Order: sequence, then C-alpha cells, then structure tokens
Amino acid sequence: MSIIRHFLLLGVLGAMSHAVRATVSLDLDLSSTNDVEIRAIGDGGYEIETKGGDPYVFCKPVSGDYDPDTTCVLAFDYFCVNGVDSVELFYGPPIVAGNAAMGPAVPSSEGWTSYAFSVKEKQKPGSWREGYRLFRLDFGRQPGRLIQVRNIQIREPTAYERRLEREREALAQAREVFERDMQALVTQKYRSAIERVTVSADTILISVTGALEEPGLVLCEVPVYQSAVGRKEFVWQQSLVLEDGEAQVELPRFRAEGDASHDRAFSSWVVMRQMGKGLVASSHQRFADRVPAQWQLTRDRPLSKKGTTGLHGGNQFQFDDYKALGIHNCTKNIVLNGIIGVAPGKDTTPHTFNGRTYHLRQPAVRRLDRAMQDMDKLQIVVSAIILIGKNTPMTHPDCAPQGIWAMPNVVEREGWNLYAAGLDFLAQRYLRPDRKYGRITHWIMHNEVDAGWVWTNAGEKPLHTYLDLYYRSMRTAQSVVRRYGDAGDVLISLTHYWTRAHNYLCYCPRDLLDLLQKRSALEGVFDWGLAYHPYPQNLRNPRTWEDTKATFSFETTLITPRNLEVLDAYMKQSRMLFDGRPRTVVLSEQGSNSRDHSEKSYRDQAAGLVYTWLKFEKLDIIESYVHHRWLDAGPGQEGGLLLGFWTNLPDEEPRHRKKPAWEIYRKLGTGFQKEAVDVAREVIPDRYFEEIPYRGVIE
Repeated sequence: MSIIRHFLLLGVLGAMSHAVRATVSLDLDLSSTNDVEIRAIGDGGYEIETKGGDPYVFCKPVSGDYDPDTTCVLAFDYFCVNGVDSVELFYGPPIVAGNAAMGPAVPSSEGWTSYAFSVKEKQKPGSWREGYRLFRLDFGRQPGRLIQVRNIQIREPTAYERRLEREREALAQAREVFERDMQALVTQKYRSAIERVTVSADTILISVTGALEEPGLVLCEVPVYQSAVGRKEFVWQQSLVLEDGEAQVELPRFRAEGDASHDRAFSSWVVMRQMGKGLVASSHQRFADRVPAQWQLTRDRPLSKKGTTGLHGGNQFQFDDYKALGIHNCTKNIVLNGIIGVAPGKDTTPHTFNGRTYHLRQPAVRRLDRAMQDMDKLQIVVSAIILIGKNTPMTHPDCAPQGIWAMPNVVEREGWNLYAAGLDFLAQRYLRPDRKYGRITHWIMHNEVDAGWVWTNAGEKPLHTYLDLYYRSMRTAQSVVRRYGDAGDVLISLTHYWTRAHNYLCYCPRDLLDLLQKRSALEGVFDWGLAYHPYPQNLRNPRTWEDTKATFSFETTLITPRNLEVLDAYMKQSRMLFDGRPRTVVLSEQGSNSRDHSEKSYRDQAAGLVYTWLKFEKLDIIESYVHHRWLDAGPGQEGGLLLGFWTNLPDEEPRHRKKPAWEIYRKLGTGFQKEAVDVAREVIPDRYFEEIPYRGVIE
C-alpha cells in the first residue's frame, strides 16, 4: 500500500468515532515495508526478518481520538533470540525524520516477554502531538535479525511504570549504595568469625572466634528475609564476651514473632561492633552448617542419563512412550503460588509453617501427585523447577511486568514465610520415606537466572544485589529440604551463555556461579549444584558441531554441546568442589530443533541429538540430560521452535507423528547406539567426531 493510499484512508477515518481511547492498537500493513520479510503468525502476531540496513513496516491507519499526553507508551510482546539494536516509532502524517521517537534496544529473549518505552520521553523535541493516525515501526539497523511480535499498541503508562518514574532517582541512589556494599562483602577481611552454627531439635549453638582487644562486640540474628549488609537494627542481638578469643552462644531454636514464630534454622548470624551510636560488621554472616533431618533417606540415582520434560500425569500414551524411550530423568515445573496461598477457599486444606496457617489448593496438589506418582513408577529421577508467578504475595515486590516468572519475595517477612511454607509442603510430601506421592530429588531454583529479567524477574538489579536475592532463595530451599532429609541438591539454573550476558538487563552465568561459590565459602559451605542449559549457539539450528562461539577455554562466550568439556573442567576446579567431590551437574534443559518438517531438518535434528549425546556421555560430572521437549510446542508457541520427538500439527491427521529423532533417542545409551551414530555420520563430517572428547588443555 502506498503512502498516498494511507493519506486517503485517513480522510475517511477522521469522520469516524471521536471517543478518546486509552489504548491505540496497531496492526502492521504487510504490503508497505522496506528491508524486511514479514508474515502473520498465530495470536495476531507477526514474524519479521530484517534484510537490510533500514528495516521498517507501516501500520494500518488508526481511527478514534486519543490523548497523546497520557496515551504515550509504545509496547508490544516479543520473542527474539538475538535482540534488535533499537526500535524507532515514526508518526504522522507526515512521516518525516522530525516526527519520531527512538526507543532502547530490544533485549534478546528466548521466551515471550514485553517491550515498552515512553514516546513522550524519547520523542524528537515537541514532535509528539495529537492527531497522528499513521505510524511506522523501524526495527534497528542490522540485517539478519528475526523477531516475533504481537499485541502492538500505544497505551497509557502502567502503575508500575508510573511508580518507577516517580521513584527513579531515589531508587537509583539506594541501589548504588547497596550494590557497592555487596561488592565489598566478598573481599572484606574481618577480625572476628563465626566458625560454626549447629542446629539441634530445640537449640542453636553459635561458635565465635575473634580478637581479644576488639571491644563492643555484639552477636546479631539476620532472618533470611533480611540482609546483613547495611543493617542497623536487628530482630535479636546480644553482647559478646570472648574468653581466650572464643565464645559459644546457645539459643532456643524458635523465636516468637507476634502470634507466630521463626525457626532460626532460617537465620544467619553476624558479629557486629559498637562504633559511636551505631553498629558496623566485624565478621561475615554464617548460616546453619547442618539442620537435623526428620528422615534418613537414600538419594535416587538415575539408571541412565537419558531424560526429557516431566510427565503430565494420568496420560497413558505419554507414560508408555517414556517407557519405550527409556527415560530415567525428568524436570517438573511447579508453580508454587498455584499450590499454596494465604486465604482458604473451595477445596483447600491447611498447612502450618512457622506458626502460621496457609491453604493448599487441592486440585493443583492432586495434579502434581498424579505426575509424580507416574514418574516414580518409571523409576525417573525428578528435578523440580520451582517457579513463582507475578503479582502474588509470594512475588518479589520489585518484579517488573516484562518477566515471565518472578523472583520469590525474600525481602519481606510474610511474603518469605508464604514462599518457605510452599517449599515446606513440597518437601514434606515428596520426600516421604514411603514414596506415597513420588519423590523430588533435585530442587532447581527458578529458571535461567542469568536471564532473570525474563525468567526470574526482580526488577532492574545490579549483579551482586540480584545474586543476593537468589542466594537467599537457595538458602531457604536448602534449609527446608534438609529439615526432612538429605536426598538431593538445590541447583542454580543457567543458560548456555558463559562469559557474556544475554543483554544489558541480564548477567554473565560464570559471574553468577563464581559469586555463588564465594558467598557460600564465606558464609557456610552448602551442597548446591548446577542445572545448566547448553542449547546450540543458535536455538533454531541443530548443527551444533558448527558452533563458532563455543571454544575450548574458560573464556568461551557460550557453552553448547560442542564444548561441554569446558563445563566439566570448570566444575572440577578445587574451589568449586564440595567436600572434595564435584557438585551435582544436570543438563536440565536443551534440545535439538527441527527447523521445519522437511526430511533434511529431521536428519539434522537427529544428528544433533547423537552429537550431543556423545559429547556428554563420558563426562562423569554430568548426572543427566533432559531434552526439551518430548512433544513439539503448538503453533505460535516457543517462538516457532520444533524441539520435540513428536510433531504437534493441529491441522493435520494424525496431529502427532514420530520424527526420526524419536527412534534415534530410543537407541542412544543402549546396545543399538551404533545404529544411531551411523545415521549421524551421514550428516556430520568425520573431523567433528575426532574431537569427541576434546583432549586438549582447557583453562
């Protein structure tokens, strides 16, 4: 459609409704574009591939009145693996350089998330006025970018955005101070130390050492929902007197909190020193070294490394298929706020934690029971992925709308208690010695926290501040689980990035891993582990043996199937060990994609599976490989990725058909593996098999 035609339409639309709207929906005009290929996809969305240095698309003219002073935020949902360097909105008529607003980069995202910026704030001075009916969207200046978008609109700012704008300066200052203090924490040397925190059924014993000449020492309690950094007031404190440089303080394990209580197994302890009218730190904080367990449990060990996403429960076809494939490892998403809440309701039952009563939603519990019991029948080792929804009492109060999932509320007493109560219920139910409801072995804390802006959102946070929140969540889970038994580990979830972050709102996975190790070493070592997601360099391309950004060095940009030996070597370093042995490592999400349903794509997918299997098969540090996913996502989901062993084509009969990858996966890890490898050799050049395993030095 030409610009002249747009203008003619505007004259007709101007005579239409004069109602003032808070939201202006924008539909793309696929016939009026430049340097892009664009097609409509499901749910009213579009897939846009940039082809040159000036990629743009016009929107269909809009009707109706809106107030540009209040309706001023361009927003859309998107899926974009590599990101786009900017988005520019032109408005008219006329469409000219002076009538435009330049937004920030679109951060890379491997899941659907949202993007927004204030046109009024980013406009060319004085250009955003009323009466505009024609809009054009420019997607950066780089060819070869693929982005899917939907729900494109110009809307009023949300309550979150208005609050952020009001508080931006004050928040930035407080955030800068806290981050600076958190950075200093891991390098600070103190004259006092808490050597051990021993928890028994009724008491806690804190063992302290320090310099005799250091006066005014005070032992302070820090519940896990608080930070010791920058804190001036404590829920409990007591003067310390050292004898021969040592002191032992024994306290009741449970402390009253109004009508409820607090189990001090969920607290850390820190020595402070009186200075003037305030307190300054004189030791690192320390958490409980051991929590007495209710049950003596034996940890499940998988019969093989083969795995995929968790059973739904009650689906006989899926149950039989997992049995045929030889699946022995599964992840299971558990949306914790969907299981437990504050208020009673229809079909809820009470659950007590820390002297507080919460309410379990039995339909959700029954669904989880069915899945867990089915997996137990198949002798599947289950790694639960603990997810937190947005806008709940369990949600971190700074969670931004762009997040798919949230960081739990580990900064407020009641929010934290609800979160911990949910974990307590899961541990109590799925660690039972009789396995009545199945067994959770590993506890994957949230999803891909290096890409936390998308997958575990706590608002915009610098590295040390964000890790502190996540660390408190891990410590919470560790203490909850160990109260019932020692039968698995709490795992950090990271993407295939390594020394580079997804985007400016995210973090380098190696930085998070190193910081977790340092904090743990300083504050009481515990047996956390790693849930890594080594997807291929390009999620859409299963030919991972060709990955160019996956090198055999600790400085590699990515860790993909091609250089898994790097992960193995890194986690075997002495500083990363626990009790002299490597920590648990599971490959809890990755997959080999079929770019379409052609024979070539199916062959590449199958070859990618074989190559990946051969890469991790002999790495003893890797406990399991969980292929994402068993069944292709539906049309329009997961950005069009087709990772399953089965198709999912609603317009075809049958809807679900086995891909060649199904038979290949069945053979891997069995006496028929050579047949699968022979198929892959028809696709993968011999030189790539020669580096399985990589035999060079990795450092």
